[in-house]
Amino acid sequence: MPASTPYLYKNRNGNFYLRIVATKRQIASGTARDTWRSLKTKDPKEAKILALSFALEKAQAQIPMPKPRVSDFLQQLKQTAADGESIDFDLSKPDEVAWAKQWKKDKDEELAGLKAQARAEGRELTYREGIEGRLMSPEALAQYLTPAKPVGKQLKQVMEDYFKLKGSDLAERTTKKYRSNIERFLEWAGDKITIDEITPTKWHEFKVYLATSDPSKGHRALNSKTIDLYTNSLANVLKMTQGRNHVLTGQLLVKKSQRSKDAGAKHVFTPDELARIFSPQRLNALLNPADFWGVLIGLLSGARLNEIFQLRVADIRTVGGVRVFDIQEATTGNNLKTASSPRLIPVHPQLISLGFMDYVEDVLGLPNASNLTLIFPFLNRYEQGYGDVPSQRFTAVLQDLGIHQNRIKTFHSLRHTVNQKMKDGRVSREWREMLLGQKTEKEHVNDGYGGKAPIDALRDMVIPALSFDEINWKDIKPDRSRLKHNLERETAIRIKSDAIKAKQKK
Repeated sequence: MPASTPYLYKNRNGNFYLRIVATKRQIASGTARDTWRSLKTKDPKEAKILALSFALEKAQAQIPMPKPRVSDFLQQLKQTAADGESIDFDLSKPDEVAWAKQWKKDKDEELAGLKAQARAEGRELTYREGIEGRLMSPEALAQYLTPAKPVGKQLKQVMEDYFKLKGSDLAERTTKKYRSNIERFLEWAGDKITIDEITPTKWHEFKVYLATSDPSKGHRALNSKTIDLYTNSLANVLKMTQGRNHVLTGQLLVKKSQRSKDAGAKHVFTPDELARIFSPQRLNALLNPADFWGVLIGLLSGARLNEIFQLRVADIRTVGGVRVFDIQEATTGNNLKTASSPRLIPVHPQLISLGFMDYVEDVLGLPNASNLTLIFPFLNRYEQGYGDVPSQRFTAVLQDLGIHQNRIKTFHSLRHTVNQKMKDGRVSREWREMLLGQKTEKEHVNDGYGGKAPIDALRDMVIPALSFDEINWKDIKPDRSRLKHNLERETAIRIKSDAIKAKQKK
């Protein structure tokens, strides 16, 4: 019978949707509106059958009998199609609707006969057995049914298992971000997706989806860096399912032994690159305190980007006669990456000789400043912390110098460089991990902030390795008055901007 499949729509990801059209009366009364129902398939043939089964169910609903299920029609429609009988019909034509009703009645009578025969023979015959045994030939059935596959664990359960196993090793903000990113994937792929169904193709499709705006859900297109944050969250959860001896490359799990042992070395700045980045001529011309002091702190401490730019005056103190950066979450607004992140880092003597403590005094001299004032008070806080703008500005410097490589040579390379310097200086792994705030199987030697190993021991172990002789330190002479002037100016701009935003919210 002639007709086209009603209201089928294929979205940009290849998934088919069925449009359910409300009547003018329903729309006018506000009781219903046009909606889209996902058919959860990319197969045009299967989508057509599902759409027609829904249409038949809608027509059948007009008959004064219990409303059938869509799944009931599906098998019958498949059988009819396999036998070569046309199932297309036009709901706007009374004779075609009548044909569909009669077709359903005939099939119900045939199925009722099968069940009666089964009861007469004293055995049970299920609905599917009846369809397979009498209504469909094995050849016809093979067109629609595929062998059942073992059902893997659902991703949402694996995610919960991951958070339970990690426990306090993950900072609260990391857990929140991971959960948000993975729930975005589940929203796109379906919350029942199993880890076995996350194929390289699925992985790629998700990244394309993130890079495409979706106004219907209020999602804007994301840049490649943000997309990586989403996929990295998912990758870390999936790695747990394969054990600690595997890593995720793209979406393919390979043993760690297949990775290059020198993979981390590519992130390290070479001596020549360090000399260019920290040349006296370039540094002495800087006016932004974060550009000058923030980058130097990164080189001389190995601290993470957000650990540096969320530092407050109170986080710079003296412990056991040693000036330290106190990396901790106790200060309002601070966030750390992992449970091993809280630590004390000796302030490098080179920072002190360059006048860093004078700069901290200038921060305290700002109007309404206190020990809770950020040492870079002009920075705005974004979702990832206070380091977004300084990171972007440092990347621009690397680009101007011809050093930048996306995800290879970045602000984080300062941390890799510090670690490599300590390795070259034969600093043991335990001391390196203590300085960098990395997890180790052994207890940190400064657990309890100076209980088991005094902070001066850490200073004596690591500072000699962080000499950086390739940098011409003696000619680096920051202009305190200019840096102070810009500190005051940028902070005043920030305060004024915050006041305007607060007024607009009211």
